[in-house]
Amino acid sequence: MLKLAFFQVFNTVCASASFVQDTLPTGEGILSRGWYEKGAPLILNVLLGDAFVIGLGVDLLQPGVLMGRYVAAPAALTQGDMDSAYIVPADIYLAFRLQFFCKFIALTLMFGSAIPVLYLLTTFVLFCAPYVDRWNLLRIFPPPARTDNTLMRGVVVYVLPLAILMHIGLCYLFFESITAGGPNKVAVLASLAINGSATVVFILREWSASCFKKRGQEIATALAQPGDVEAETALHSRQLLLERYVAPVH
Repeated sequence: MLKLAFFQVFNTVCASASFVQDTLPTGEGILSRGWYEKGAPLILNVLLGDAFVIGLGVDLLQPGVLMGRYVAAPAALTQGDMDSAYIVPADIYLAFRLQFFCKFIALTLMFGSAIPVLYLLTTFVLFCAPYVDRWNLLRIFPPPARTDNTLMRGVVVYVLPLAILMHIGLCYLFFESITAGGPNKVAVLASLAINGSATVVFILREWSASCFKKRGQEIATALAQPGDVEAETALHSRQLLLERYVAPVH
């Protein structure tokens, strides 16, 4: 999920950053008027297309499932083949949907200061998401396997903190590029110091907790393995003590 979300955001950011060179010859800021003419519409068009084509089109209508049920299943020769074509497992559905939302959240936090309509677009996508997921999980896919909080913890620990850090840095670049004479440097630096330090503390705390928890789970799994030498030695010693000091029952 994290890899999909990273490359979704990375590709869009790189495509919009390719228009930064249009602003350099003007002598203005990096993200000045030249970028707003080409780079900003690219981000808006990408998210608009994803919201309606993927979010409300592909994810809601599920054309692959429809083709399997109405084309492949009737042409199947056996009942088993028909069942396999009709029932589509929901193995990666949750991870795919979550990385889709991560893309909207990350890009909105990064470029929302320059394109405020992104907040409305992301709100619309997140408002429609429960209805789409309820329809798919109740009527299209069989019940997915039970999952823990790993996916959501990845969003809270990795995606949101990094997106907030990018929001702080890009917000300064946006307003520095379009403000005549530049913004108040002291106010900007104070805001960056306060918000940036708070975000860094949150990231370090969550990452440390995540690492400790993962390490604890690895240790617990290793101790629970039947091939553990120390566990086998302790069990063997206990058996010897029982055999030596406890009288057998006749």
